[in-house]
Amino acid sequence: MKYSFILQTDVPGSETVEKTVSIPPYPAPVNVEVRELRNSSVHITWQPNKDQPSGEDFKGYNLTIQHVDTAVTSVVTSVVIQQSSYMFDAIPGFLYNLTLHVVVKDAPPGETDHHLFSGYQPTASNVVGTITLSKTNFVAILVPIGIVVVGLMVLVMVFVVRHRRLQRSFLAFANSHYNTRSETTRFGNELDDGDEPLIQGFSDDEPLVLA
Repeated sequence: MKYSFILQTDVPGSETVEKTVSIPPYPAPVNVEVRELRNSSVHITWQPNKDQPSGEDFKGYNLTIQHVDTAVTSVVTSVVIQQSSYMFDAIPGFLYNLTLHVVVKDAPPGETDHHLFSGYQPTASNVVGTITLSKTNFVAILVPIGIVVVGLMVLVMVFVVRHRRLQRSFLAFANSHYNTRSETTRFGNELDDGDEPLIQGFSDDEPLVLA
């Protein structure tokens, strides 16, 4: 910014002296970083310049984000903030232009810092990470199902073994009461001759017949 000074004595007709002084604007913030996050958000951070004014003269930082297109450039947001960071929700694949400068009371805008950035786009590594996460969830679902299936198989095997043992015990008991001469099997001696249950000529694959 330029200032012109004109000096003249109070004597009528005295010559004037004109002086022009150029005052540079306040420097732009330093170490500006734009970090693209996975949720399509952009985290913008910076640090104040050592020559930045302080106190009541400092009004903040003017941050402007523009959507850059081949045909037109439109302002997405423009804010004046006190802190040295800002969160912005970017559209994936879109290109943006960031401008940042200090705002000082009764002073022209400071030097502007420019940055280009784009919205987050998934990369091959992100896709692999997503697939891995899906496989992990799939395994987490299959493991309980597998445990239930194995448990059911064990119960079925126990039932089959107990059934076979019971069948063998019954056959052993029946054979111990089998009379080879009369080919009959008697259970107990308290019944009359006409009421005694008889099992005649049975085998493993034939049902018992009570006579």
